[in-house]
Amino acid sequence: MWVYAYENTNWRTLVEVGTYSSGLLWRMGTSGDNLHINGTSYNWNPGNVPLNTWVHLAIVRSSGTVKVFINGSESLSISNGSDLGFSKPLFIGGRNGGGETFNGFMDEIRITKGIGTAKYTTNFDVKTL
Repeated sequence: MWVYAYENTNWRTLVEVGTYSSGLLWRMGTSGDNLHINGTSYNWNPGNVPLNTWVHLAIVRSSGTVKVFINGSESLSISNGSDLGFSKPLFIGGRNGGGETFNGFMDEIRITKGIGTAKYTTNFDVKTL
């Protein structure tokens, strides 16, 4: 997906599938980015989503590894073979039950499941106009 974030004070949710404790939660904040998978939290600072510019973001799960890419560069890689909750409700730009609302724009959101091949597994060039 593409995002244009105006601010990242507190936590701003990009995507939530299911709930924090049973599914996947991807959010951004002033102290870094944050990914929760079935209640386990993964934080990282190097890949903070830049503000006031269009940024390409991707999260991919392949062969039990979850990777996050920001502008085509891998920012996080973790081994996690658990179900990411894709049979559960999907929330884009906010949390299940409200709160942590994303402040900005999102475009070209693509969610793919079961196609057999992950779209991205290594760093890639982001094509822009």
